Amino acid sequence: EVIEPHYLVDAMTETVRALLKRDSFQTEIHQLVSSVMDSFGDKSLFDVMEEAGISDDWRADTEEHLSSLVLQFFETERAREWLSALLA
Repeated sequence: EVIEPHYLVDAMTETVRALLKRDSFQTEIHQLVSSVMDSFGDKSLFDVMEEAGISDDWRADTEEHLSSLVLQFFETERAREWLSALLA
């Protein structure tokens, strides 16, 4: 049986919403991140990524993509209004 993508998106969205409503959500995320970082020991994130075969080539692509998104935003009327209000 094939599951339609929108059902998966709906399920994931509801799961995220439920998690965000939990009072302990930030604490749980903090504990998870701390646990993962503790497992690195003295290794840097770069070392861990390198061991996992993940290069840092993503940075240039990510910076280019984010720059493109920011430039697109500043070409909108909404951005002009926001900037005008900010500088007023």
